[in-house]
Amino acid sequence: MQKPNITRTLGQIHFEDLEPHRFEDLVRQLIYDYKDWQSIEATGRGGADDGYDIRAYEKNSVLQQETDEDTAEPIPPMEGRRWMIQCKREQEIASAKVKKIISDGVNPADPPYGYILAASANISKKTYDTFRDELRGAGVMEFYLWGKAELEDQLLLPKNDRILFTFFGISLFNKRQKKTTEIRSIITVKNKLVGLLGNVNSISGEILVRDVNDEFYPNYDQIPDFDLRPSWERIRVDEAHPKGIVCDIHEYFAYIDKGKKEYDFTVSHDFLTNKVLDHIQENERHRQQMRIRNHWELLARHHQGYVKIKGLLRFRDILLVDPKGDKYNEMPHVFIDYNGRSGPFDNEHLFGDQLHDLFRLSDYQRIKVFPESFGNVIFGITHNDRKIELDPSLVTHYKQSNSIPALYSIDGKYQHLNSRDLVIIDDPNDKSQPYWMVTAIYTSTVSKHLEEHPGYYQLKGFVEAQLQMEIKDTKKINVYELRRVFDYELASANSNQSEEE
Repeated sequence: MQKPNITRTLGQIHFEDLEPHRFEDLVRQLIYDYKDWQSIEATGRGGADDGYDIRAYEKNSVLQQETDEDTAEPIPPMEGRRWMIQCKREQEIASAKVKKIISDGVNPADPPYGYILAASANISKKTYDTFRDELRGAGVMEFYLWGKAELEDQLLLPKNDRILFTFFGISLFNKRQKKTTEIRSIITVKNKLVGLLGNVNSISGEILVRDVNDEFYPNYDQIPDFDLRPSWERIRVDEAHPKGIVCDIHEYFAYIDKGKKEYDFTVSHDFLTNKVLDHIQENERHRQQMRIRNHWELLARHHQGYVKIKGLLRFRDILLVDPKGDKYNEMPHVFIDYNGRSGPFDNEHLFGDQLHDLFRLSDYQRIKVFPESFGNVIFGITHNDRKIELDPSLVTHYKQSNSIPALYSIDGKYQHLNSRDLVIIDDPNDKSQPYWMVTAIYTSTVSKHLEEHPGYYQLKGFVEAQLQMEIKDTKKINVYELRRVFDYELASANSNQSEEE
């Protein structure tokens, strides 16, 4: 018998909800195409059924072929193999009960050719064995025991979907049609977005995600809490996913310690803000970014990073895609029925980003590193009289993009320096003599320092050149990280100091 694919969304079929005669009707419907019948009789509904709930006769073509044509008399066309079908709508049926049912219904002196017992109960191995032994002993040639599992299997076959719906109000065909329509819609949305944003291997770009229930677009000023719960927002698409598109929602300055699995971030500046800002607000946003950056740059470089929050827009949730957009937002518009606080996204995940290495923060612990507010830039002592003198070959190293501007010592040479202090690295080839600010100061071993700065392949040589000696990986070194300070920063800091005074 063909086995159906049973979906997890279909619950148990409750045969006990059928009254006994309806259960007989169900079984009769299931046997209609089980054999090539000449007739099927619902004898159980009339009473005095002689043990039969259903009596059926196979067409006699098979019997006619088995008969010796020269000696046998012709068999009447209405007389075929006789079958007895008994129906028991019971929750339990043990071997003793089966034995009694067969003895009461089957006459060994005139046994039917075939016998089916249909019961809405789970059948044990012992009961199956008893069923076979009793019917063989009674001279029955062909017999089947249909328990609850077999009945469910038959009802879940596509050919019996009509019967399933008639007796239980369930239609797998309608479910399959609905699922097919849903999948077709998902594929249409996916192909449209992939075509607009790239290909199946790589997609990128911006989309405008809009709440299908919104009536105010593009007039955001008519929505009082638009900043907190926007009804539309420009979203940067990051990558394709089998279930949708992954989007970048937020990006913040962060502290990350991979060794201790700790992190912190500040929401005071979002690189991916969706807020609509005027010129004054935009300038203040930029100043706030610089305040946070100046604090963030005081972290050791191997602790500097970003927290990125990504969300999934599921294809199944996208109701419509407008590929062209409008004059206010000339990009694809994606319409979704927003879901409460999470808006259009099915779920959101936190990622850490250090040196373009993206990793989940699900097993990291958040600690307190960033302050609640950030002040203007404050520089420390300016050491004009103590220029840093290095070998000329090392001076150019600070200007290379693949370098880590830092001073190294093992003997307290730079112990007069503190974080935020300004120093000058003496460079005969640069008359401007720019300032460098000391950012982070810490002690590390050579091996750990190299491990925390992957990709800087000449770092050990640079350290040894500064110390003018070869060093073992276990050697402890003092690290004074630096960053270049520009004239406009000095002017801004002086201006801020004057205002405060």
